[in-house]
Formats: sequence, C-alpha cells, structure tokens
Amino acid sequence: MTKPATEAYWWQAAPLTTTPQRAVEPSCDVAIIGAGYTGLSAAISLARAGRSVQLFDRQRPGEGASTRNGGITSGNLRLSDATLATRFGAPAAAAILEEGKAAREDLYRFIAAEGIDCDFELVGRFAGAYAPRDYDTLARAADTLHRTLGIEAYAVPRAEQRGFLGTDTYHGGNVRMDIGGIHPAKFHAGMLRVAQAIGAVGASVELTLLDRLSLVDDATIGAYARIGWQAEHVAADVLEWAASQSTTTPASHCDLVVANLFLHHFEGRELASVMRAIGACSDRVFACEPRRSRFALVAAHLTGLIGANAVTREDAVLSVRAGFDGDELTRAWTSVHPGWTVREYGAGPFSHCFDASRTGSA
Repeated sequence: MTKPATEAYWWQAAPLTTTPQRAVEPSCDVAIIGAGYTGLSAAISLARAGRSVQLFDRQRPGEGASTRNGGITSGNLRLSDATLATRFGAPAAAAILEEGKAAREDLYRFIAAEGIDCDFELVGRFAGAYAPRDYDTLARAADTLHRTLGIEAYAVPRAEQRGFLGTDTYHGGNVRMDIGGIHPAKFHAGMLRVAQAIGAVGASVELTLLDRLSLVDDATIGAYARIGWQAEHVAADVLEWAASQSTTTPASHCDLVVANLFLHHFEGRELASVMRAIGACSDRVFACEPRRSRFALVAAHLTGLIGANAVTREDAVLSVRAGFDGDELTRAWTSVHPGWTVREYGAGPFSHCFDASRTGSA
C-alpha cells in the first residue's frame, strides 16, 4: 500500500525555503502577520511606497494555504449576479464584479511585470448546469459578464459541452476566458523573491565586493545590512584572486558575478584567467562593457563638449578601443567554459553586454 504524502504536492517543484531570522526592530511603520500571498502582497506594496515593514510568520513563508490550493485565479463570488443585486442594489453589485475583474487583471500584470515563472496560463473556466433550469441562469450570467465588463464569456449548450469537457454530465453551462491557472508554490516563491529583493522580507543574500582599492565605506556596508544583505569588501588584485580560484575546488562559490566596465582591461591570457576563475566559482555571469564601434569612438572624442576633463576624455577613447564587438566575449568564454548558455548583444550605441549561465542553472 502506498504511503500517503506528507508534504503538499506543489512543494515537489517548488520546495519551501526558510528565511533567516532577523532581530525584531524596535519600531516600524507596519507589522504584518503571515507571509502568504496576502502578507507578501502587502509587504511589497508598502515597501515600494517607502514604508518600513516587519513580516512575521511562525512557519516557513507560504507553508499554509498559499501553497496548498488549486491554483485557480478565479476570484469568483459564491453569490450570483442576481443575488448580489437583490441584496446590495444593482450599482453595488456592478462595482463588486468590476473590482473582481480589476483584481484578476492586476494579478496577471504583476506576474508579467515581475517575471514570475509560475506556469500561468489563461485557460478559462467552465461552469456546468446541474439541472436544465440552471442553464438559462448561467447563460444570462455569461451575457452580463460580456455586456457589462467586456469579459469573453458565452453560453455552452449541452449538445456542445462534450467538446469542452468530454462529458455529458451537465446540462450545458457557460465559459469565461478571464480565469487562469498557476502553480501556487511557484507563484509564492516568485512573490517571496520580489519581497526579498526590495528589502520587505529578510533575504539570505551574501554580497562580496571585489576591488583592488579599499573604496567601500562602512555607510555602504550598513545600507546593504538594512535590507538584509551581508556585504563584504575584499581588497585584492583580480589576477591574484583569479589565481586563488581552483577550477575544481574554488575558494568560494556564488550564484552570480557582475562585472561593470571591467573585462575590457584584460586581453589574451589575463582575460582567460579571469574568465576561468569567474566560471569556476559561479553559476551565472553578467558583464556590461564598452562597445567598440566607429560611432562610439567618434563620440568618445567629443566628450569634451559635455565638460569632461582631460583624464576622462583620454579614458573614454581608450575604453572604446579596448571594448568588445560581435561575439568576442562568447568565443573567449567558451574557450575556457564550453557548454554554458551564452548570450552577447549590443545595448544602445555605447554598451556591449554578455550574459553566461551554467547549463541547467539559468
């Protein structure tokens, strides 16, 4: 006999995570109890509005109903349109239905805008008539949704419903296409990621800032700490650092390495050494470098027109000449790290971007 599952089905594809505990601040603008959909939504909105937020949950974030539901983005009301109008009046009933539509549209916008991968698909919803007399009610409801809210909704006679459900159990019904489905645990994980990124929820982020000079002050480290990031400044020559990173057992590992206007200072063996070390200790790399082109070089010679001093004017020209074009970074990277997923592209007239992910981790 198969043993019953002890964990929610959705957790198989999106395991719950444990966020690090943080000391309770002596004061905040808003304290939120519960880190499910509602709590995270409130925390994100408040944090983006500039409010200080503390979020509390006795379980792992999302361990309750937020990751233990059917994943249907319905927002349907238990009361029929006619019942709403009878109880609250036609204007109030219309406002309630309009608010439900707006809530669904806002959810779909949020998923798209935040890039949340939660298997969202707008599949529609079929409501079946349990008795012949129920069909007329459902047909009128579909007409109301289409006429008053502009929702794609229509009646489905019993003779046609097999094409929708593959069954003759119901006596017809209606379909509305503004209803979708999501993977509830993946959606919650995406919301948690957004909340962590803006500092609304404590995030277990460790940040290492590598520079040859000691330019990062305590105020900057403190600013990172206030959003839950543990930042460390390492003053070291990058070539010496690269030599310390073994390709088999690197001294440290990170999820992402970001290099901004940096790689163009190296070429040949030095560039290969830096790339080899970065790839050995990370799963993803993003670099933004100067774009080498005739237009960019002409513009670099003209930086004096915007008030740039002699040092900046000279550096602008040298940077463009040392910059990258085409697939130069891709060829350099794949020569030391074959098999990675790589993308290289120009961004505007002056920037050249490189994005590399270890296969299977993008």
